[in-house]
Amino acid sequence: MADTVLPQYGLTVHPSARVSQNSILLREACCVTIGANSLIEGRLVFERAGGRIAIGERTFLGSASILCANSVTIGSDVLIAFDVVIADHDSHSLHFSERKNDVLFWRHGVKDWSYVQGAPIRVDDKAWIGMRATILKGVHIGEGAVVAACSVVTRDVPPYAVVAGNPARVVRMLDPAGHTEAPNPPAMTWEQAVAWLREQPDQAALTRACYFDDPLLEAVKRYHDEGEWAAVRELLPTPGGKALDVGAGRGIASYALAADGWEVTALEPDPSRLVGHGAIEEIARATGLPIRVVAERGERLPFPDDSFDVVHARQVLHHASDLNAMCRELVRVLKPGGALLATREHVLSKPEDLPAFLAVHPLHRLYGGENAFTLEAYLAALRQAGASIKRVLSPLESPVNTFPATPDQVLGQAAAILKRPAAELGPRDVARASRMLQTPGRLFSFLCGKKRPA
Repeated sequence: MADTVLPQYGLTVHPSARVSQNSILLREACCVTIGANSLIEGRLVFERAGGRIAIGERTFLGSASILCANSVTIGSDVLIAFDVVIADHDSHSLHFSERKNDVLFWRHGVKDWSYVQGAPIRVDDKAWIGMRATILKGVHIGEGAVVAACSVVTRDVPPYAVVAGNPARVVRMLDPAGHTEAPNPPAMTWEQAVAWLREQPDQAALTRACYFDDPLLEAVKRYHDEGEWAAVRELLPTPGGKALDVGAGRGIASYALAADGWEVTALEPDPSRLVGHGAIEEIARATGLPIRVVAERGERLPFPDDSFDVVHARQVLHHASDLNAMCRELVRVLKPGGALLATREHVLSKPEDLPAFLAVHPLHRLYGGENAFTLEAYLAALRQAGASIKRVLSPLESPVNTFPATPDQVLGQAAAILKRPAAELGPRDVARASRMLQTPGRLFSFLCGKKRPA
């Protein structure tokens, strides 16, 4: 039998596929393809003209909803359980001034999509999405991945990863052969994982290098006095204005900014007295420095546009539940002529390298919250947010990325990459070796300005 082809409706369904009545709500210039032996019991809803939904072979869609304004691609042998929602757009603008007329427009059968953010979704072969999970715009779910029930997926899922939670994060890795699993899911919070690290005698050097050691004030003052911050200071404008420290953690950079003369707002949602805003409040009380704490996430900043002369984010972007949203917010609150500095971000050569990075991270197995993106993904998110990229610091290029490694250790790493004696290498050789480095999770930093409106 031939496929069911209705070109006037943009519909192509293999004859062995079963599609429930009234499952597909088409609009002008939309396209649906459904492969052999697939079973579609849910709803395919096109929110505007020109959308595309492609479903492979032997795929099951329970009483789920795919809401498409751009493009949704589902592979073969995929299971999508009941009440799942897959939406490749935000439906409305975040800003009330841009969505205030939405209901009035709907009454007349129209909608202004110019304010609505959206990006294609892709679900690769053999994936399984559990009941009542939500998959949001721009997400790529890798082959064989499993999304736990009720999870909210806001960023890419590696192949053969199990993710859970809101926002969803990796809790275990599966064997692609399908016979064994990685260790049990992490059972610790971030605070508990850091507390565990501090108790391990063989991890004392790492604890100190991460400034997780006590006394707290000694740790933050050491950060201010050491090489990483000295290199950061050279990248920032002359102190004296307002600075936002995003994902401030236990406050090492908030202290350093304030000690240098900035009026600091520390953004940190975690209330922990060990690794959260409880520690920052202790620093502010003990030092009297101008540090104000705001308990919020970087994806939704409670500040007006053009509020800060400096936006600083140390090891923050790779933790974003929505990288594009976070970059938009960071750029939005940056003043024209100000500096956005995102440092020590984990970088992958390709998304498939993420499991290799997570496998060697000392704390991921405990709390499951690490992540990384490709260099291209970081740069695209920053540029789309309206940032002008002034400098990209590669892994061996600056103490911003290399500290606490000494200059001799950096030179030795470059020599190993280039297979040449360290004594023969100059700065250009180190820079070349830095560009050649392919280690999953290597560190990059980004110095940006704010594009002026055209």
